[in-house]
Formats: sequence, C-alpha cells, structure tokens
Amino acid sequence: MKKLAVSLIALSLAAACGKDDSSVGLDQGKLATFRKALPSESMLAAKKPQGSAQNAIGDPAMYPIEAGPIAIHINLAVVGMVNLMRAITDLEPTLYNSDTQEFLWGPWDNDNGFGTVAAYIKQQPEGADFRYVYALLRGVGNDLQTMKPVIWGGSNPDTTNPDFGNGITLWDFEANYEFAQANDPDFATQPYDRGRFVAIYAQGADENEPTATATWVYAVFRNFIGKDDYVASADPFVEGADLDYLYGRYLDTTGWNIDFLHFAFAMDAETSTPALEDVSVKMAFLNSGWGRAEASANGGDLVAPEAYNVTECWDAALDRTFLNQVATDSEGNPYTAAEGVETSCGPDVNGTPLFANTLSALGLPDLNDVDLGLKAALENAAENGLQ
Repeated sequence: MKKLAVSLIALSLAAACGKDDSSVGLDQGKLATFRKALPSESMLAAKKPQGSAQNAIGDPAMYPIEAGPIAIHINLAVVGMVNLMRAITDLEPTLYNSDTQEFLWGPWDNDNGFGTVAAYIKQQPEGADFRYVYALLRGVGNDLQTMKPVIWGGSNPDTTNPDFGNGITLWDFEANYEFAQANDPDFATQPYDRGRFVAIYAQGADENEPTATATWVYAVFRNFIGKDDYVASADPFVEGADLDYLYGRYLDTTGWNIDFLHFAFAMDAETSTPALEDVSVKMAFLNSGWGRAEASANGGDLVAPEAYNVTECWDAALDRTFLNQVATDSEGNPYTAAEGVETSCGPDVNGTPLFANTLSALGLPDLNDVDLGLKAALENAAENGLQ
C-alpha cells in the first residue's frame, strides 16, 4: 500500500499577518463563535496505543506496531487540515458580510509560492444539514468566484463544549494538484499529494451514559498518492491507494477508556502475482494498552475458500500474549499456528479475560456497520470532489 504520508499545502501568509484595516469594528464575539465551527483535533485524531512504561515478558505485539504508522498518517491528514485552517482563521478577517453571514479571510498573495489564497466560515440558514460551512480557496487573482476550494467542511458545533459536535470535512489533494498543474511554473519538478480524503465525525456525551464521552470518525481515502511516491515528471501510471477507516473512542468516568478502529484496503499480500488482496484489520485497546487485533486477507490471488486470518492479543506493555494464524487452502482445509492461549487475552474483568472475546462479541462497531447510504455519499465525495 502506498504511504499515507501527507503534508501541509505550502502556503505562506506572511503578508497577511498584520491586522487589516477593514477588520476594525468586527463583532469579536460573533467571530469567536464562527471560529468554533472548525473541528478540534480531539474530534478527528485517533489515539495511538502507548503501552505502559514497564516491559513484560514476551515479544512485542506486531499489530499495534504495524497499525501505528497508518493511524499516525491519518492523523497527519486530519491535524494538518485543522491546523492549516486555524492558522488562517486565527488572523483578523478581511471582512464580515452580514447579508451572507460570512467571515472572509483574503484573498492574499501566496508569498512563498504562486497564486492567491482565501478562506471563509459561513453560517447556514435554519434547517440546513450543517450550521456552518468553511473552506480554504486557491486562485490566481482576487475574484472569489474563480477560486477553487482545496479544503471544505460543514459542522454543527456544540454551544457549550468546544470539543463536542459533528460534521464533515474534505481535503481535496486532487484539486490542489490540478491548480498547481495549471499555475505552478515549477510543476514538473515539484511533488504533490494526489487523491482526496473525506471524513465524517461526531463527539459528545454518550446517549446512554451522559457522563461518558463517545467519539466516532468514518474516513475514506480514494486514489491517494503521497508526494513522496509521485513526481509529476515520473511515471504517470503510479496507482493511488484506497482506504476505508472507522475509529471510535469511549471515555467514561471510571477509568475505562476504549479505543477501537477498523481499516480496510487492497494490497499485494500474496505476492505470487500482482493481484491485490482485500485486507481488513480490526483492533481495540483498553487505556491505550491491553488489546486485541483481528486481521484477514482474501480475494486477489487468494481464490475462495483460500484465506488468511490472524488474531493477536497483547498486554499493557504492548507485548504479545496470544497469536493465532490460520491459512485456508483451496480445498478449504485450515492450517493453524498458535502461540499462547486465548484466555491470556486480558485484562481480567469480573473473572473473565476481556479480550478473549471477539471484537464483534464485545459489541464494538466496524466498517460493516456503516450505513450504506452514508458510505456511498462519502465514497462519491472522495472520488469526485465537490459537485
């Protein structure tokens, strides 16, 4: 799978850092409210497993280690997008349009590159899906009608808690690539990320336990090529990566914090031919330590009933306590290799090892639980951008 490393769009706003005269007299209370439309990092970024400070006996578990970079790169996309929008909107706005209920930043010259940049946060009419929409725009002049969004989002922030709310956000690397292709004089020698990333998120009090906090993020990458994998003057047939990702976190007041994630992608796991297998990885962590992973590969060179399945458990130090690998051949015969016993998949909860159960039996959602209509809508946005 192509690396999911992403970087900030290189936009220098040095010329815009001074307060613009047109912002004098703006309603600072309203501006603060509008700024809350941008999601916080805690709403979108997955928690990375840490493990305890002590080392226990046993080999390091492979799935927390292998999955860590994927979570990190997804977080880079999320956090980079949030930080870029905040870096711009923390500046004084250029103006407020009372007719459209909109704060505007720019357009400003990009002093460290080419073209112009602008951003807005706009309040929507009552009854709209999102209370606010926001965008980062790129262009070659000051006409906003000709500028193209490279980041876009909609949100319903909580009025009492800045870390609560729900929304959708899109980073359109492809639109930024196309803008650079048309306007960057050094395009042939400059690497650019390609594809699109779109996520829908929600964070708030759990409906069944108001003192607990629940977080959900469903994200889709489509045709993503990290800039380290692609240069415009190189092979134009570099394939982009597709990845579906579900992340959740449940924090209660008793110290039981559960993080769970499920990501699915295609990769050449069985390398006898270039055919791509469908890979699925599900994991859960208790307090960023104890956990269980369930992985599978099928399709591609693995013609049903051929398949490969792995279950792994680890302790608070992220050291393996159980590993079970099952390879099923073309006749449906399973071949199993195991280390440890599943009853070691702790921690102990009321006399029962918590992760001796499958993640589905524990009631943890996965990508199969995502509404099909929602899934289709996000895939369309990730494949085609804003329509």
